[in-house]
Amino acid sequence: MTTFSVIGAGAVGGYYGARLADAGHEVTFVFQNDADYIREHGFKIASPLGDIDLKNPLCVKQATDLAPADVVIVALKATVNPVIAPMIVQALKPNGTVLLIQNGINCEQLYAEHLSEDQSVVGAIALIAAERTERNKVEHYSLGSLNIGRYLDGYKTAPADDALKQLASTFVDAGVPVNVEDSLLTARWQKLLWNSSFNPISVLADRNSKEMTEEPHCAELVKRVMDEVLAAALADGCTALTEADNEMMFQSSVHMEPYDPSMKVDFDHGRIMEADAILGEPIKRAQANGTPTPNLQVIYDLISSLNAKVG
Repeated sequence: MTTFSVIGAGAVGGYYGARLADAGHEVTFVFQNDADYIREHGFKIASPLGDIDLKNPLCVKQATDLAPADVVIVALKATVNPVIAPMIVQALKPNGTVLLIQNGINCEQLYAEHLSEDQSVVGAIALIAAERTERNKVEHYSLGSLNIGRYLDGYKTAPADDALKQLASTFVDAGVPVNVEDSLLTARWQKLLWNSSFNPISVLADRNSKEMTEEPHCAELVKRVMDEVLAAALADGCTALTEADNEMMFQSSVHMEPYDPSMKVDFDHGRIMEADAILGEPIKRAQANGTPTPNLQVIYDLISSLNAKVG
């Protein structure tokens, strides 16, 4: 049976890791501050798809304490990639896979640089609304699927091989819907339609996901940014994306339960926000293709300024 480790067992990593563990897989979580507490009290998921209560889950305090696993799920914020990527190889079996569940773009290459030829990076985009509400509890509000694709240098198209299909099947059997993508680049840009707009605007406007769709000024700004991101994606070769994707992403926030996006949660807790992965890197790719992103640039500058106050 496939063994898993989860580095970054917050709302997202905790949810997917718990689904795998509940399905009978060996999953070791990294709970830096709460490992002892969670060993004693368990780890819980409250979900409309069915609650989970893991008794005495496998957990360690540091990623360096992990035994090598077949799959290492990295669900940390992209801001810590320079620290985690160099140590990932010691947590991975010789033919293992890093499953990188992160927002933004241009994250995979840093991990690929530290792996052998027999090891691989799979990029994953989580479509989920969830929040870690207690030391040992995640509240899953809605959605929950993964879009995954194998990473090749420069985001080359990579049709699914048997190993990737098997990984997808493992998640599906654990109750996680999975879409396997030939173009990881397109999948990342599609998520950025939402992330580059709703996420930072939630901070600047101090509103949750649903409020941004209801307040006219917010809704108009969200749509302008979405249009810029779509234009950047098309210029980057992701011609499968259309205005319908923008409308789908906007409507998802209209109909889902209101919640605070990850940037707002980070800002409210005094943490660094993922400005570069979600805003800066898309802007760089847009500039390289000659695509203007004036609204996105202003938002990036404002979020970066707020980050500077954190340190």
